[in-house]
Amino acid sequence: RGEVGRSAFAEAAYGFEGASLRVIAEMAGVTPRSIRTWFGGKDDLWLACALNIAVEADPIIERISHLSKQSERSLANRLSDIVHSTAAFFQINPHVRDFIFRAISESPKRVEFIVDCIIFPAYEAGRPTISESIEHDIVRCTHPAFFFVAMASAFSRSSLAPVLFSRIAPEIPPNEINWRMTQAVRSMLLRDRATGAGRPD
Repeated sequence: RGEVGRSAFAEAAYGFEGASLRVIAEMAGVTPRSIRTWFGGKDDLWLACALNIAVEADPIIERISHLSKQSERSLANRLSDIVHSTAAFFQINPHVRDFIFRAISESPKRVEFIVDCIIFPAYEAGRPTISESIEHDIVRCTHPAFFFVAMASAFSRSSLAPVLFSRIAPEIPPNEINWRMTQAVRSMLLRDRATGAGRPD
């Protein structure tokens, strides 16, 4: 079953709606009948994958919540760490990133599940710090939802960045792209006086 799930993840990155059980079964080295026996059908397989993705997303939600509650630290540093932690999580877990953003672009029914189980909990975890930062004029946005969606959207296709930069700006070292992209996003969302977190080792 684990191999079926990994194959389904791979197909989800390119479009789960257009993927067939036959293709997923071939990638996993099983028969379509086995998938129906184990999961019940394609929609049930998607739900099983989505539930697993929700579990894998728990650490970043907990991390955002933890950072947001560190009232002894400055708002700017907390918010900067939220941006950097989100970018790092998506970089380390591209299958989670791709599954989430592919799902919310395909089916309204799946959007509801992804939003309720992953996106809204992450938003709620960071909303207190984002809202307070808006009140103190640290954030350029006028509502925490704009900040959250802009941040998530900026990192949603970061896997394409190396290819894109190699064509339009080959002078930028590949090993600096993710860090400098994160800094660029942070600079667009936070005002100049907000102090950023140091570059991780």
